[in-house]
Parts: sequence; C-alpha cells; structure tokens
Amino acid sequence: MVELLSTQRIVTERSGEFYEDVGDYFIEGKWFYQMSPWEWNEVKKQLVQTLVVENQRLVNPIDELDYDSGFILVWKKDERAYLGQTLVAQSRVVPPGLGKYFKQYHYPFYDRCAVVDWNVDLFPVGKKAKISLWRPEWCEDICGTQNCIIEMFEEGHKLLEMFRDGVLGDPVPELKFVGERKDEYGYDGYVWVFENDTFEEANKILADYEYKSPRNQ
Repeated sequence: MVELLSTQRIVTERSGEFYEDVGDYFIEGKWFYQMSPWEWNEVKKQLVQTLVVENQRLVNPIDELDYDSGFILVWKKDERAYLGQTLVAQSRVVPPGLGKYFKQYHYPFYDRCAVVDWNVDLFPVGKKAKISLWRPEWCEDICGTQNCIIEMFEEGHKLLEMFRDGVLGDPVPELKFVGERKDEYGYDGYVWVFENDTFEEANKILADYEYKSPRNQ
C-alpha cells in the first residue's frame, strides 16, 4: 500500500476537487471548466516545452478529452512569479466512460505527466521528494476505486520500473506493466496499471459507475 506524504487535504463539495498545502508547494485537482485562462495556458505551455521542445516529440497538447477531464497541478510558491506561483508538475486524469482505456482495463487514465522540479516525485516513495503528483484517492473520489491506468513514453516507463522495484524508495507492488502501443504519431507508449483493488473488485465498483460531465453538475 502506498502511503501519501503528510499534507493538509481540503476536499470541496464537488467530486474530484481538492487542494493541499505542502510548505513551499501546493497541489490541486481541478476540472477543465474550473481552470482560468492563465492556468490553462501554463498547463499547455509546460507540456509543449517538456514533451515537444526538450524530448523532441510530436504531441498534440489539446484534444477533445480535455474538456471533461481533471488535471492534477503542482505549483511552487514564488512571490516573484505571476500570481505568486509557478507550475512545476502536472497530469491529466481522464475519467472512465470517455473511451480511453487499454485492453480489459477501463480505469481512470493518467496521461500527459510532466515534472520539472526535483522536489516533486510521481509517487510518494522517493526519499527526497517534498510533494508527490500521485493522488489515487482522487480517482476514488471520482469513480469509487483507486485503480488507474498510466501511459508513459520510454523515459517515464523506465521511471515506473524503478518505482515498482524500489530503486527510488519503498517498492510499489501495486504497479504492473501491461503492454505497449503506438500513438497517433508512431511513438511507443508504455501502459501500466496501479491496482489497489483487485481487477474483479474494481470492475464490480465500476459496473455501478456512470460518467457524468462535471460541467453539468
């Protein structure tokens, strides 16, 4: 079982929204429709810089799934920055029911992860991390299970192998590599699942889940 870093967690009334303050950083979960134009611009600007400029890959930073997806954002407090905060990590979470899945797995789907600060880890097992991008309880708030799918390019795939095997801290046995596929531009994608519930347990939970757009709640 992965234990979260000690934080102050505030969950708002709508499913999936949260805010946590962690010293020099804070992390929040927001739906697309809740983000300001400036926040949305920062998210897409970081994706282009990280995936296109630095990793030299063709990536479409915007698609039709954005409008009904959630976004986990980690900000560093910086009084010199606009609004006193700088985006240092992000991930999109696509809820079940929007047509993004892998093989038999229809869990919430983590993709478009980007981390540009060494104080931020993907999982809360890193010994030096101050904050973790990983929030499986957010998936549980949305659909009832912490199980999720994570899709990465090769660099992220190697990182997940190290997290699973305990190279970077405590092992994460709930992580399992389940296959590869090419994206629309021909790049290899590596697909993992995190299963806190068994496959059978999660499917029973998701059988009662019906996707409802957060824009209409």
